[in-house]
Amino acid sequence: MEAGHPELGGGAHGGEPQEVLAIRAAPAVVELLEQVVAQFARSLHEGDEQAAKVLDALTPEVGAHVLSPERYQQLWHRGEARRHFLETVELLSSAMVGERGGSSARNASALASRWKGEGRIFAVPNGRADCFPAFQFDELGQPRPEVAAVLRALPPGTEWARALWWTAPNGWLNGQRPVDLFAGDAEAVIAAAHRTAAPIEP
Repeated sequence: MEAGHPELGGGAHGGEPQEVLAIRAAPAVVELLEQVVAQFARSLHEGDEQAAKVLDALTPEVGAHVLSPERYQQLWHRGEARRHFLETVELLSSAMVGERGGSSARNASALASRWKGEGRIFAVPNGRADCFPAFQFDELGQPRPEVAAVLRALPPGTEWARALWWTAPNGWLNGQRPVDLFAGDAEAVIAAAHRTAAPIEP
């Protein structure tokens, strides 16, 4: 260490100069410090770039389409319908479907995936998992064949749109919900599905 640079030590009001200690560091240490400072600067720059990307995604372009209040309200109602479906309809996990269906496979959830792929049952996405409405299955845990008939009759739509068809009042069923009539009059529900000619909104 060495003392020096007394000109740096004077106070603003003319006080006595104070000695400042200067440290002579080895070249290797200086190089390491320079690398750390450079990396820190790069991290700040990359962080700014990420923040800019987020802001760009959240900021619509001038003249870009913006949701109207009516469209926003429509989407809000659909979100509420999904929430109500998840809270009021008995749902089974893939593993529960496999267990109730008598699967002896090590991966019990594979049975539900196969039945879904064959169009015999449907599911609603809940996070990263599929949930299967329990009303689709008989007392032995097997898919009711009428479910496949309804799914074949329904027009194209997203998984959620087709699921919400079951819990929405239906004009072809005198305002009743398909899910409420399904156990007692599946044929009427199938007929209503056939009459739903227009594509189901997503």
